[in-house]
Amino acid sequence: MVDPAQGLSERRDVAIQTGRIAAVAKDIPPDSAWEVLDASGHLVTPGLIDIHVHVYPGVSHYGFRRTPPVWPAG
Repeated sequence: MVDPAQGLSERRDVAIQTGRIAAVAKDIPPDSAWEVLDASGHLVTPGLIDIHVHVYPGVSHYGFRRTPPVWPAG
């Protein structure tokens, strides 16, 4: 797990309950989980959200189905 805000870059277990992070710990017992996903060899990191979107007329429908429409700042 890599979490720069917490200064964390090491192996950790992550418990998720009802769609939210419930725990981050070194050894969460696998038998306490309904499902276990092995992410060994992968990076797990919080906060990767793509905030890039094209909202220009004729390019995308995002923002234009609202009344009033959302226009990009410029």
